[in-house]
Amino acid sequence: MLSNGVARKLPVLVGTASHESALHFVILGNDEGKNLTLFDERRAEAIVSNLTMEHYEFHNHRLITEGCYFEYVYGLKRPNESDVVLSESLMDMFSQFLYHAPAVRLAESYDMLGAPVYLYSFDHISDSLFSEEDHWRGAFHGTDLVFLFDLDVDFATHYSYRNWQIDRRVTEIFSELLTNFARVGNPTPADSDLTKWKRFNRTLFNYLSITDHPQMKTGFHWRGHAFWNRYARKLDAVDVGNLRFIDALSKQLESYQLATWVLLSTTIFFAIILIGLACYCTRKDSDDSDS
Repeated sequence: MLSNGVARKLPVLVGTASHESALHFVILGNDEGKNLTLFDERRAEAIVSNLTMEHYEFHNHRLITEGCYFEYVYGLKRPNESDVVLSESLMDMFSQFLYHAPAVRLAESYDMLGAPVYLYSFDHISDSLFSEEDHWRGAFHGTDLVFLFDLDVDFATHYSYRNWQIDRRVTEIFSELLTNFARVGNPTPADSDLTKWKRFNRTLFNYLSITDHPQMKTGFHWRGHAFWNRYARKLDAVDVGNLRFIDALSKQLESYQLATWVLLSTTIFFAIILIGLACYCTRKDSDDSDS
């Protein structure tokens, strides 16, 4: 109904946490025998293949997989660099594929239909959720709800007075934004003292970065959008059948070229022999005449 203009174009709120898929690494990484912070290339390749090779959204699974290898595995880790780089890259891959890229597509779809869209990324990294021994810190899946509803988290045992103050500030800001949105359809109406939250623009991909000091930014999780919503879609649209046909023609042409060169070489060889014989016979006839 929204597409044909019959339904009222209600404002839409869309958002993700900055490190959505990291929750699995945070929880499982603490289990004995499950070190999720270290990956070698072989294990990283297997994880990428598991995500892409059978996914229902794709047709050219092999092309998509090879693209992911380059984007998230081969193109990042330099020689002698820590394997932690690969684990963080794989976290980004899952976050971008499962959350960030779909969020952009959803925002674009509603914006194209004329509905006001407000896009956010929950970027507040709370010290209360991590200890000094933790190898990784970030805003994982559900962190925005933890702060919106002031929920207790089982492994959040590191509270200090300063952390509590900062986290409380984030909760107050986030709850005020969503209350305003639910009340008037605008997170920051004219009477709000918070940073002006501008509606989503398909050119800027602008969004509100939610921390204890929220600010507007552009290019919402751009790497994930550029790869999954643009490059991967183009890879999936490639006509693999035509590529195979072209490759077969190319190999056939190479065979013809090789045969041509062989024939030409043979012709030149026999021509040289014939010319040599002709010269020999002419010289012999000349010698016979002289004698």
